[in-house]
Amino acid sequence: MEISPLAEHRQYASVIANWYFDEWASKVPNVTIEMVQSDIDLKASNTEIPCSLVAHENGELVGTLELKIREDKQHPEYEHWIGGVYVPTLKRGRGIAKALICKSKDTAIDNDVSCLYLQCESHNVGLYTGLDFRPLHQSDSNNIQTTIMCIDLFPKN
Repeated sequence: MEISPLAEHRQYASVIANWYFDEWASKVPNVTIEMVQSDIDLKASNTEIPCSLVAHENGELVGTLELKIREDKQHPEYEHWIGGVYVPTLKRGRGIAKALICKSKDTAIDNDVSCLYLQCESHNVGLYTGLDFRPLHQSDSNNIQTTIMCIDLFPKN
């Protein structure tokens, strides 16, 4: 498996937009596939944050992740975020999400980011605590209870 910036594989942008729309955006009132596609296209043109990473094997897209800035308007004090971690159902359980998250931490460090935040549903908390993220507090995103978590990339000794 190889992980690289979406900017180097722009051909995957429409697949990712469809994944995101089907998984999350279609449940949000007034969000269209065109809006999601526009957001993905913006990240597909960046290699620095905000950007997207893609996991691929033998020319097949097997997962994606976004590095975002101020994703949660309720918490503007949290600057850099991981979001949109997605692996298709038939590819799950193979460590793809974990590999994407590890690569995103490296990318963040390369961009002098000291702390990354994420927001996840309860069934994913274990994945992130296993990767050294710590829960901060509960939140609400589009009427779904979530946990906001963070990881210090340059921990103090």
